Amino acid sequence: MKFLLVTVIIGYILAVGYNLITIYTLDTKEIEKNGISLSLEVASRLGIGRTVGLIGDLLHTNDTASILRTSSYSREIVTVLFDWYAPIKWSPVLSVSKEIGCLFLPNRLREYNL
Repeated sequence: MKFLLVTVIIGYILAVGYNLITIYTLDTKEIEKNGISLSLEVASRLGIGRTVGLIGDLLHTNDTASILRTSSYSREIVTVLFDWYAPIKWSPVLSVSKEIGCLFLPNRLREYNL
């Protein structure tokens, strides 16, 4: 029984790690190719009010990196990336992957220029 429990826990950790590595190593060209679709999906998830606010901030500052500093935008873009590109879509693995991804991926997202 202990062996089975340890095997399941190790498998779970490996699955989460595999999702994180896959998303972190996504090709920039793949993301840029779907950049408009990703941005529209994020905008629909954020809602009209937050999206207009982010666009207003962008027009005011002329700095695209300022949007990525917004926690709601970065959380939603990470969620969309995992929903679209994660190889393991099992809900418990995906939710933990998203939470860990929200900690590590915002710096990587600046390279994508979404």
